[in-house]
Amino acid sequence: MNLSVRGRRGRKPPRDGKHPWTFDDVEECCYQEEIELVIVPMKQPGFFRHYDGQPTIVLSSYLQGIKKTFVGAHELGHYFSDTPEAALYMPGSSSKREYAANRFAVCRIIPERVMLRMVAQRTLWALEEELGCEISDFGSKLLEMRLQVYARSPNLHWSCE
Repeated sequence: MNLSVRGRRGRKPPRDGKHPWTFDDVEECCYQEEIELVIVPMKQPGFFRHYDGQPTIVLSSYLQGIKKTFVGAHELGHYFSDTPEAALYMPGSSSKREYAANRFAVCRIIPERVMLRMVAQRTLWALEEELGCEISDFGSKLLEMRLQVYARSPNLHWSCE
């Protein structure tokens, strides 16, 4: 089963760093950038590559909720970093390429404003409230990643670009 998904025309994904991304924003970004977004049943979470010059993101149909948003945004991170070769989402990878893609994804899911609120409240509720859904244990991992990005450059707004 091969599902091609495109975003809704006219809706711009939040790029102002104030609003957390949802999967709708991943879809819309793919639509605006003319990236083919394909969802298929597979064990791998996702990957990015060019097929005959067409940038393509392939995601597992088994992904749900915030994990689906994260992997989609992660693969967009590879696209925006001008990665010429195929890029496979590999949890736990420490390469600079994977770090950059993770940084792109986590900064869109947890903008600085939301991260600071989460830290102040010592809770994931702030993110759940912003996203309008329960985020489970994966949210803790995302917050940890976001804090690492912030710790590397706390006063630079472009640290998430």
